[in-house]
Amino acid sequence: MSEAKFTLKAKNARNLLKAEKDGVLSTHSLDVPGYPFGSVTPYALDKLGRPIILISNLAQHTQNINENGKVSLTIVASTQARDVQANARLTFLGDARKITEDESDAKQRYLRKFPHANRYFEAHDFFFYVIELKRARYIEGFGKIWWVEPEEMELENVFDTKAEAGVLDHMNEDHQSSLVKYCKEYGFDLPVEEYSMTGIDTEGIDIVAGKNNVRINFDQPLKDASQAREVLVALARKE
Repeated sequence: MSEAKFTLKAKNARNLLKAEKDGVLSTHSLDVPGYPFGSVTPYALDKLGRPIILISNLAQHTQNINENGKVSLTIVASTQARDVQANARLTFLGDARKITEDESDAKQRYLRKFPHANRYFEAHDFFFYVIELKRARYIEGFGKIWWVEPEEMELENVFDTKAEAGVLDHMNEDHQSSLVKYCKEYGFDLPVEEYSMTGIDTEGIDIVAGKNNVRINFDQPLKDASQAREVLVALARKE
């Protein structure tokens, strides 16, 4: 793996992208040429950590993308800060394209993160798009502003969709008490059944605790999927 992927700015930019689930998608307006058109859009990440969005042909932003695929997705860290500009944020600039039939893993990752989206296919023409990064702008705080290149942002997930699903099923069926332990530092006091692991990748895990999304990063990135058990056990033992 490139050392550029493990610079602090790149790691923190990826962590923000993975920790959140909604962004503002900016497209080139067809109706008002020359002006950006912004819309709130949920996203998941594919195996390379690129945003996957599910959008309807009826939506204005989809029509804009089909005419001009150059877009940006802006993500702001979810905090209680009164000044939103004090929050970390990332603008992901790239080219949006409809995913192909052989990219079914991207669809699975999205629907695992947003299972309610399965019902969208019953009524409208919804399609998955991936945003291929051109460049990202990461702002961590005052004076901490960087451009981040694709080779720094894209870190391949060591888990394929089958391996990831296996870990998630195992944890959610047999180890929900561990999920409670993972989240204890966040102050949640919820019934054990309200915790669910929704993702695992090279750098961490995603958990839904009630209505809250929790991202827990590993101390070190995994080298391969076989390390999952060891790392998850160690995480549960942390005090």
